Amino acid sequence: MLLCYPVTLEDFRASRLPFTTRAGDNAGVKGVLVTCGVICVLGVLCVVQGYGVAAGVFAIVSGPVAAGAAYAWDKRCVERAKQKHERKTLAAYQQQHCLDERIFETTLDGYKFSCKCGTVFRTWPELEKFSEKEAFFSLRTAMGLHLLPKSAFASNSQMAEFRAMVKEGLSRAKPSAAKELDLVLAE
Repeated sequence: MLLCYPVTLEDFRASRLPFTTRAGDNAGVKGVLVTCGVICVLGVLCVVQGYGVAAGVFAIVSGPVAAGAAYAWDKRCVERAKQKHERKTLAAYQQQHCLDERIFETTLDGYKFSCKCGTVFRTWPELEKFSEKEAFFSLRTAMGLHLLPKSAFASNSQMAEFRAMVKEGLSRAKPSAAKELDLVLAE
């Protein structure tokens, strides 16, 4: 099997941890929101108990205003963190070599990844872990990790052929050198 493919930004993003932080999810903001709720309750108690309508109304109004300000600040901080994450992802993508063309080839002895910089060949017995994520296949050896994007395949049947080829390559390896390998679909 021979695959020629570019490394797209979408494929690169899929191989990295996504940005998952949301506004209002951290403990500090939750604490501020609870405190603002307590201030509102105290304001209501001041009015009801007759300790001062002005102080009670001030507390009732300032609680939601402070809560809104805290949430807005957190939302702004999360947006900045998201932008920083995106800048780092783009910078890391631009530092990748040979983005326009990568080549993956399987043989009876193993598989190789090639680009303009050179070739890395691994034999089937060297393969320690083979896994599948939503957007790519992961081939791990003691020498490192290689990601093969699913977008490099022309069809689902070609991906099924690749999975079978990996299993067959491992079964052809010497029994003493072959490792038990589970094919895992991670979601």
